Amino acid sequence: MQIRLKQEALRNRAGGSSCGEGGRENHTELRPSRWFARNHWVAAHARGRSTKHGETNLNPHSNPEPLLTQHHRQESGGVEEARCSTARWEGGCGQPVSLKPVEANQKNVTQGRTCLKEERDSRKNVTQVITCLKEERDSRKNVTQGRTCLKEERDSRKNEDQKTKADTTLSEKCGDMGEVSKIRAGCKRMCKGHLNKVNSVHFSGDSRHLVSGSLDGKLIIWDIYTGNKTQIIPLMSAWVMSVAFSPSGNFVASGGMDNQCTVHDINNRDSTGAAKISRELMGYEGFLSSMRFLDDTNLITGSGDMKVIHWDVQTGKKVVEFFGHSGDVATMSLAPDMNCFVTGSVDRTIKVWDLRDTKTCKQTFWGHTSDVNSVYFHPSGFAIGSGSEDKTARMWDLRSDQQLAEYKPPTSNSGFTCCGLSKSGRYILCGSDDNTIHFWDTMKTTHQGTLQGHDNRITSLAVTDNGIGFATSSWDMGVRVWGL
Repeated sequence: MQIRLKQEALRNRAGGSSCGEGGRENHTELRPSRWFARNHWVAAHARGRSTKHGETNLNPHSNPEPLLTQHHRQESGGVEEARCSTARWEGGCGQPVSLKPVEANQKNVTQGRTCLKEERDSRKNVTQVITCLKEERDSRKNVTQGRTCLKEERDSRKNEDQKTKADTTLSEKCGDMGEVSKIRAGCKRMCKGHLNKVNSVHFSGDSRHLVSGSLDGKLIIWDIYTGNKTQIIPLMSAWVMSVAFSPSGNFVASGGMDNQCTVHDINNRDSTGAAKISRELMGYEGFLSSMRFLDDTNLITGSGDMKVIHWDVQTGKKVVEFFGHSGDVATMSLAPDMNCFVTGSVDRTIKVWDLRDTKTCKQTFWGHTSDVNSVYFHPSGFAIGSGSEDKTARMWDLRSDQQLAEYKPPTSNSGFTCCGLSKSGRYILCGSDDNTIHFWDTMKTTHQGTLQGHDNRITSLAVTDNGIGFATSSWDMGVRVWGL
């Protein structure tokens, strides 16, 4: 349209123009294109105007009258006005109109296009980066799944190898052994004082003092000879899951859902009169599930981040970390010589570790079909007892790397939450979800009876070092001491 207007303007300039009498102008007219006339005819009708005598006819179906005259063109700047890239219509009064140019700044247009292009490229790059990150994440997930499958396959093969090498069982070898004397266990003390579920108990080395941890946010140290409380230790967190007494009886440790282990010196008091905090051990990525003292300055902990850590309590630093489980570490037990320890996990495995060689675990036992909730070293140091959510307890031999025996209750109503072995190793004791304590003859694998007294789930079981009794804790907020 601009080219046509320019040509007509040049042609009219060559023909000249003059003004008529009475001040009326003799206009040399420019005829715009049909497209130009049609669009402004639509615009005129959109404003509610009709074409009358003396007004410019914008009907696109008739020959449109000229809209731009040479006189107006000369007043507005001549032919250069026909070169404008943008115009605004100003008509409707019957008078000829002119196109008002809006000059475009080419530099700004170029910069705008450049900015839009850069933004589009930037968004494209971000999309590509997100796609790459997603692919990398999926790749890592596939690698992890592949490793898990390989590990499960390898563990399954090892489990099958262990089963094929097992040529006998403990009950077969001990079938002609005499019957064990009937146990006369009974509840000797009922320790009341907690206001919420009690999750853990552990004896000191003197077999007289017992520490219990509860969801009421307190540790209580008991004298089991009298049933009295000797100390009450308030905690910063109420979510206690495990407690431990040092062999000397000078320190107690606790931990749980606060993801840290707190060590208290029970022989020193703070300004409130409670046992003074000796050390707070942090750096866990999961809850504290189990802990045991080697001595007053060395502590081993297991947690929900699948790690086992050996701590120097005096410095508060890690001595070594043990890796190997593929699930939460749920329980642990120390060997009688304190050189080895065993852990149980929700990955259904039992692992044996040597503190003198910390590179890898020394043995792994498979066989349980659900979470391993409790493990316990045999007093001889050559065997391990375990209790699981699969409603079985088992005995494992470290020398032959085999399962020796499997213990099942007469009626399988619930899984085992905790277990322990008598001082002689002849009895294995297991607490369960059905509020009872089951015990078996470990050699002949015969069920010897049950102990009742708790009103809710039994959570923990601890045997005294001198072998005269054991203690249990429960969700019924009570701690009971049993005699053997």
